[in-house]
Amino acid sequence: MKKEGEDQMDYQIEKDQTTEDVLGDMDLTGRRVLITGAGAGLGLETCRAMAVRGAEVVGAVRDLAKGRAAIAQLAADASGRVDLVELDLASLQS
Repeated sequence: MKKEGEDQMDYQIEKDQTTEDVLGDMDLTGRRVLITGAGAGLGLETCRAMAVRGAEVVGAVRDLAKGRAAIAQLAADASGRVDLVELDLASLQS
């Protein structure tokens, strides 16, 4: 249920839109998000885009060392915090 004052996405996302197109000038300060696959590809780009907009990002990765190396490159641009957790969705032990 939507609370008054919360951001609302009232548009359809198209297949050719980028993360920048979708988020636009949205301010994510004070929001916490969990991103799976944060060490590469779309997951990494989503982490970057949300952290740049002030979100506190928890990135889930299978390999912490690789994830840290990837995240280190975007940390300079981010105003939000990015933390990594090890998570292998194929393993019940993680």
